[in-house]
Amino acid sequence: MSGALQIVQAVVSLSFLALGVSTVVDWLRHREPSRGYLALALATLGLTSVVSQVNALTGYRLDVPIGDLTLVLFMTSGYALLLFRDSFIPLSRRLRIGALVLTVAATAFALAVMIPSGQTRQPTPIQSAATIALVLVWSACVVEPIVRFWAASRHRPAVQRARLRALGGGYAAIVLILLVAGFGGSAATGPTVQWLFEVVAIIALPLLYVSFAAPKWLRRLWRQREEEQFRDA
Repeated sequence: MSGALQIVQAVVSLSFLALGVSTVVDWLRHREPSRGYLALALATLGLTSVVSQVNALTGYRLDVPIGDLTLVLFMTSGYALLLFRDSFIPLSRRLRIGALVLTVAATAFALAVMIPSGQTRQPTPIQSAATIALVLVWSACVVEPIVRFWAASRHRPAVQRARLRALGGGYAAIVLILLVAGFGGSAATGPTVQWLFEVVAIIALPLLYVSFAAPKWLRRLWRQREEEQFRDA
């Protein structure tokens, strides 16, 4: 891995952490349950990225404890987004509990088989199965809200519509990275693909940020067309 790629990965990870901190600050300011779930989702996602980088920078010497922490944070981020969706568009109790059971089961399975974090160790078939289970469960927890947010945004005011679509777009980019990384095999570990991952992650960052803290000029831009249509009516 080139030094430049390592630097970019570190910067992107810190950016995700800063994004998570921003959502926590936003929740502390407003104290709304929905903002709390979004803060939990993005904060744990940011911590997942940073902890993974720490694991790599330390040469995976503490692979088991750090890897376990990464898994728990990662799966928490997915389920937290589903809870955010539930606070916005309620889920049935059965679906909410079912998603929790699947999340806990996939996480426990992965912890039990000790999925290796470093690229120097080849996973066993059962570890590969656990990795696939993690990716599928996390993606399911995230893809459903993405689709629901996009569908619900059609009938929302301009600013809320844009925020929902930005949130969905940001998470869709992360899902794309995970699916390629999880099912791409050895090709996904190549430098070119790793650079593409960072580019996609960089695209996701501003989308996620404006979903909860869009600047005033951007909100005005989002409202502009709606206001023009109102004046012309």
